[in-house]
Amino acid sequence: MKKRTIKIGLSLIGIIVLGVSVWWIIKDSKFIQNRENHTAEQTETGIWHTLQDTTWSMDDGWAGTLYIFYKDNDGNPRCIRQVEGSGLYVINSSFVNLEVTDEDSIKIGWKEYRLVNNTKLVSQNNELKLLANEPIVYSRLYKIPMDIVRDPDFNPEEYLDYKLK
Repeated sequence: MKKRTIKIGLSLIGIIVLGVSVWWIIKDSKFIQNRENHTAEQTETGIWHTLQDTTWSMDDGWAGTLYIFYKDNDGNPRCIRQVEGSGLYVINSSFVNLEVTDEDSIKIGWKEYRLVNNTKLVSQNNELKLLANEPIVYSRLYKIPMDIVRDPDFNPEEYLDYKLK
């Protein structure tokens, strides 16, 4: 009887963790990047200059989250948020809205981050650390070439099942 109770309890904990993860993904997906509001001219200096063509990581106590900053082929600043998976590179991938608020601050989705140094972005309750000085975008199993990612019509959600050819 105790073993069954423990198994049911662990199953409920797993369902709650999964539910919170899905809620977080859906909540952040509402902040789809608006290309018309952010031109390259608005973000050539300050924080964007530091973030452009980089990959940042947030340790969220689970698998983690990646934020990839780059410009598409039309010169639009972009940010892709990727939730890392267990046994997979990523389990979710979506654009996140960007808004440069001043020389050292940027709003990513609904959170505002301040650049502390060239390797750390800090918000009220999160911290992003520089992972790579290049944009690295993954599908579930492979790294996606940046010439595909930089296409203005690229949709990260459609490329989760990308396979090398």
